[in-house]
Amino acid sequence: MDNPDILTFYLTSKDDIIALPKAQEQDLLVLDKACNSKWFGVKVGTFKGKDFIPEHALALSEIIQKSLPALDLSKSEALLFLKKESFDLPAATAKGWTLARHQGLNLGWMKVLPNRMNNYLPPERRIRMEL
Repeated sequence: MDNPDILTFYLTSKDDIIALPKAQEQDLLVLDKACNSKWFGVKVGTFKGKDFIPEHALALSEIIQKSLPALDLSKSEALLFLKKESFDLPAATAKGWTLARHQGLNLGWMKVLPNRMNNYLPPERRIRMEL
């Protein structure tokens, strides 16, 4: 998103961060109170100690910053990512939170470490069939 000023951020009791569009904020808060719904806006991430863990919903949302670190995957790498299987990353891949992309589409988050990569694709989203 090129203009983060159109969002309002809330910290929930579970330390989750939720982003709401400012233009709809009051309506969503009224609906939340009336319906007791806890699923509105975009779940951005969670604080765990000093670390921030981004949510899968953020990776797939329209509010994601285009300038965040991302790695474009080949078709075979993208399928391995979606199966939560490991594959080798290019040596020059920056360490830290990185978006996995294929043909410009965000697939999810991975955390690149010095000697490996952790795949943060939610288990219920993974491909289970043989390819």
